[in-house]
Amino acid sequence: LLAKGADPRIYSSDGMRPVNVAATKEAIEFLEEWSEEETDVILLQIEEAQNREKDESNALHQNEENRLEDIVAGIQKEYNVMEKQLEKAHCELNKRIYEHDRGVAKDKGKDEITIQAINDAECHLDDIQQATEKVRQRLQEAKLKVRELRVQKTDEKPEDLPGLRISIREIDDVLLRDVGNKMKDSGKWTLLIDIGGQALTFLRYRDTNYVNALSPVHMAPDALRLSLLGALRFGKPLVIDLMDLDSWNVLAQRFDAIQPQLSEHILSQEILKEHCFKHLIRESDGPSYEVSEFNPTRLGNFKLFVVTKQWIPGDELIDLFYVIRVVIPGADAFASID
Repeated sequence: LLAKGADPRIYSSDGMRPVNVAATKEAIEFLEEWSEEETDVILLQIEEAQNREKDESNALHQNEENRLEDIVAGIQKEYNVMEKQLEKAHCELNKRIYEHDRGVAKDKGKDEITIQAINDAECHLDDIQQATEKVRQRLQEAKLKVRELRVQKTDEKPEDLPGLRISIREIDDVLLRDVGNKMKDSGKWTLLIDIGGQALTFLRYRDTNYVNALSPVHMAPDALRLSLLGALRFGKPLVIDLMDLDSWNVLAQRFDAIQPQLSEHILSQEILKEHCFKHLIRESDGPSYEVSEFNPTRLGNFKLFVVTKQWIPGDELIDLFYVIRVVIPGADAFASID
C-alpha cells in the first residue's frame, strides 16, 4: 500500500494514524521507519500521471469537438442556402396567389392558368420545405452530438437548454407585463420558442402589430416600417413570426433596406430614442406620426417578440435575444427533433 501511494500521515475520524493501530511490532517499526519524503515522491508521480491522463483525455475530447463543430458549420451553410430558397418559394407562392386574385377580379372566366401556376408554386414550396426539414434535422442532430460531448466534460445537464421556461398561463405576466423585469434587465428583446403555436395565437389576439416574416406584403419596406413605427408610436409589441426561418439575418436585411443600420438600432434598443426613430417618419404618415406625438411612456411599453417553432434555434438567435420557452405540461419537449 505504501509503495502505491498510501499516506501513513493521514488521521482517521477518531484521530488515529496507521502507526497507532498497527497490530504487530514489525508493522509499527516499518511505519516508523518509512520515509515521508518517499511518500511525497510517489504522490507527486501519481498526480503527474493523473494530469497527463486528464490532458490526453481533454485533447481527445477537444479534437472530437472540433471535428463535430466543423460538421455543424458545414450543415449550417447548407441550411442557410435552403432557408433562402424557402423564403423565395414562399414569396413566389404569395405572388401567384396575388396575381390570381387580381385576374379573377378583372376576368372571372380566365383563371385556369393562374390556378395552375398556384398549384406549381405549392408543389415547389412543398419540395423545398421537405428538403429544408431534412437539413434542419441533420443540423439539430449534429448540434446535439456537440452538446452531449460537452456534457461529458462539464456538469451541464442534457436538458439544460438556454431559455426561461414558462407555461401558457404565464404568458401574460411574463411577456406582456414583464413581472420581475427579467426581460428589461436582460437588455435584449425576446425570442419566444413556441413549438405548439399557442403563445403566438395569444399574442395575435392582443393589441400587437403582427408581421409574418415570409409574407411579401408584411415584409414590404413601407409595410414593415409602419408596423415598427406604429408599435413605437402606440407603445405595443411588435410580433415577428419567423415561420420556417431560423435566422435573424433575413430580418436584418429587410430592416436595413428601410434605413441603413436599422437592424442594429433595433437590437441595441437605440430605436427607442428620438434621434433614431424620427428617421422612420415620412410626411405621408400624417400628423399622428409627428415626432411630438411619440410619448416616452408609450415608447417604454414597446417590445419586440421574435417567435420561432424551432425547439433548438440557431446560435445567432440565442445570442441576440432573451430566450423564453413555452412548455406544455406533459408534452415531450423533444418530440419535434426525434
